[in-house]
Amino acid sequence: MERNSDIVLLSSYAPLFVNVSDLKKGGSMQWPSDLIGYDALASYGSPSYYAQQMFSTHHGDEVLVTDSQNIPTYNWQPSARKRNGVEQPRPPAQTVPSLFFDATRDHANGVIYLKVVNRNSTAQPVHIQISGADIQAKGSATVLQASSPDDTNSINEPTKIVPTVEKIEGLGADFTRDFPPYSITILELSAK
Repeated sequence: MERNSDIVLLSSYAPLFVNVSDLKKGGSMQWPSDLIGYDALASYGSPSYYAQQMFSTHHGDEVLVTDSQNIPTYNWQPSARKRNGVEQPRPPAQTVPSLFFDATRDHANGVIYLKVVNRNSTAQPVHIQISGADIQAKGSATVLQASSPDDTNSINEPTKIVPTVEKIEGLGADFTRDFPPYSITILELSAK
């Protein structure tokens, strides 16, 4: 959405709320990616909630041109679909990227927000080069990370997966950073 923000003006996440008080087979939760789960006494944000929150609070007013080389990939097999009640042939397997990224700049404060999503089960070292800006050595990283793709928050573990913020050093116009497995990382880079 950020890369196409000139034509995508609004978005709405669905499903938003789910009552998790009845999780038996056939219960109220249909998708584990619902943003907010609740029962009569408590509520929690899902990892999807925190991802949306991170993206909404870390964006600039200009989308920066980005390029990549040697992005890791994996084979993905789409599931079979039904059309008009008839099972359709399973689509062929596809090779898809397992690392996603984009960058924006906030002109008012000079911050560049570099967002990297690593869906791999291993950390991915990424060599980052930034042209046209003098990047300060210190910045911050906001990281949302899980132990597996199926991990989520719940009424019993409402903060199992939440963003952490850390101060980082060693940044510049040319640096390498390891992005943890199953993670979303937003680097805040200050440009002089």
